[in-house]
Amino acid sequence: MANTTTNAQETSEFGFVQTILLGWKVLLSELHWQILRGLRSWEIRQIDQRLQREYQTLGRLLSNRKQDQESEDSDSEVELCQKQIDFLTKEIDFLKQEHNNLRVTIVDQRCQKWSLK
Repeated sequence: MANTTTNAQETSEFGFVQTILLGWKVLLSELHWQILRGLRSWEIRQIDQRLQREYQTLGRLLSNRKQDQESEDSDSEVELCQKQIDFLTKEIDFLKQEHNNLRVTIVDQRCQKWSLK
């Protein structure tokens, strides 16, 4: 019996007004997160478009290289294009991981700030 009363007191820790205020805080915090998510997603899409252009350039260079035989300029351009593709791929992976980590961090900070844990 004592445990039931203790649990009831712990769950009714927030009053009606505090619950409404907390709801608004969560709503505004989620709106803030959606804005950040949209901006991060836009940034990732921009880099992905750049990556697709690099793949197109690499394909064009390799196609021209087969037709024109070997040339040093072509080799250096192909190598540069491949390095750019590697960099952009790693950058996209990094930004996606940072995006996921940011969400976890925001939720944890929210819980600590509002004493929800």
